[in-house]
This record gives sequence, structure tokens and C-alpha cells, in this order.
Amino acid sequence: MNTASFTAEQQHYRMQIASEFRTRFLLNLDAIQGPFSLSLSGGVDSLMVLYGLLSLNMPPTECITFKLKNYLSPDLIASTEVCKKLNLKLVVVEIPDDVQTIYQDCQNIIWLIRSPLKTHVQSCWPYKYMLPKMSTKQLVAGTWSGYFLTMEKKANINAKNMKADEFKKWYHDYRKEEWYKTGHSFVSMKKYIESFGVKFIEPYYDNELMELALKLDYYDWNFNPDGTCKHKYLQYMMFKDWFDKIGVWRRQSSMQIVNGIRTAHEQMLKIPSMNIKKHKDLRGLYGTILNSHYQLIANETI
Repeated sequence: MNTASFTAEQQHYRMQIASEFRTRFLLNLDAIQGPFSLSLSGGVDSLMVLYGLLSLNMPPTECITFKLKNYLSPDLIASTEVCKKLNLKLVVVEIPDDVQTIYQDCQNIIWLIRSPLKTHVQSCWPYKYMLPKMSTKQLVAGTWSGYFLTMEKKANINAKNMKADEFKKWYHDYRKEEWYKTGHSFVSMKKYIESFGVKFIEPYYDNELMELALKLDYYDWNFNPDGTCKHKYLQYMMFKDWFDKIGVWRRQSSMQIVNGIRTAHEQMLKIPSMNIKKHKDLRGLYGTILNSHYQLIANETI
């Protein structure tokens, strides 16, 4: 991996951009009106939202998270400890993990969002159970930040295999392309969440924040001044007082994997009546579910 320490001038520049980012981010949070719930994973992205709200003296009415019936996730552990230290209300919603319920849930979600993509379906699933348990009609979430602030698997691989200048250009272009393309899982999430009559608020979803982020590269966002890796370093620095005070957050990982969602859904692959085409992957099974909906529509119009 290409690494390099930062000069005093470079460190000053990236902290300046981080300050501008923080200011804009707080403005987005400050625009929230009325009671709201916060979807809290316990990761850096959602905690940055929480700490921004607390910096504005705007605590959420409640934080909300989920757990599979028979699985204790790192998300739940982190969220519980953070809320306990801050004396915030945390609503923990249990999701049934029996395969028949999961299959019926997937039908409901896929037929509504019209997408068989794994991230889309699995990201929506917890909200089927969380939203009815909310005491407010607004949900704030830390979605979208991963497109310009994180160390994704693809970026990690390319950082090792590309020359420094080549990688820097690729990382800039990759983030910009991802940000502006259509078909994001977050669009499916918004559609699904708002089908419950809940307003979905995404403070990271802001082109100005994206343009600020693009002024910095992979190392700017994720490395200490001495050049050692510190995942989401600049996000941590934006709210360093809060992160240091609470001292708890869930380390970077895939939401669907760390919470057991993917494993729970993979049960369907083993059930012949659900996996009638013997798919080896959930993408294929989800596709069959979506196609069955189109077939139902076609039959009704005959």
C-alpha cells in the first residue's frame, strides 16, 4: 500500500477541508424540524450524525436499531453502550429469523422497490420491523457517506496494486462516478421507508459535501499525520471530543454481514419450494421473486 506522512502544510489543508465539511454537515442537521428518530448502527458514520446533533443541542427523540432474534451483533453492542453513556433512549427491535417469514418479507420488499440487488433488499429488511416501532414520523440516517469517506474493499485492493498517482486519480474518479450514478441502494431504502409514511432524512446526501470530499484523497481521509492507517481519520477528527469522550464505535464492516442478515437470508437457498430454480446466490433468488411479481401482473391483465 502506498503510504506517506503529511507535511505541516498538507495537514493544515486537510483539516481546513474537514472544518468546512463539518460546518456544512451541521447546517444540514440544523435544518431538521420536529421530533425525529435516529437510525444508530454504532459505526463512525451514524455516530458522526449523533455527535453533530448533540453539538447542536438537538438530541434525537430516540435512537433505534435492530437485532436478529438469535444473534447478538457488534452494532447492537456499540449502540447500546453509546446510548447508555449518553443517557439516550434506544429502541431495539427484534427481527424474526425463521426462513418462512424472511421469504415473505423479501417478497414484500422486492415487489415494492422493484430491485433484486442484494444490498437493496437486505438494507431495507430491518426497516420493515423498525419503522412501526418508532414514536416519530421522521427517520435520520447516516446513509451515502460511504461513497466518499470510506475505505471500501475495492479501494483497498487498488491502493496496493496501483502506483500512487494512478491510484489517486482512480479514487477521485471512482467516488464521483459512484456518487452521481443512478440505482443506489439508498434510493430503494428511501422508497421503502417512505412507503410507511415516514420522512427519510439523509444529512450526508449533499453535493456540496461531496465536492468538498473530492478535494481530499484516500490517504487524507483515512491516515494519521505520520502516515499510519486510521480508518475514517478525518471523520473522527471532526468530532474528536465526542469520539474520545464516549470511546466506543463499531469498526468498519459490511452491515449485512456483521448483523447476520446475509446469513439469515441464505437459508432460503436451501429450501426447494423457495429456491425453485436452484440458484447458488441470493441475487438469483431475489430475481426470481421479482419476476414472479411481474408474472402475477401479466396474468391479471390477461
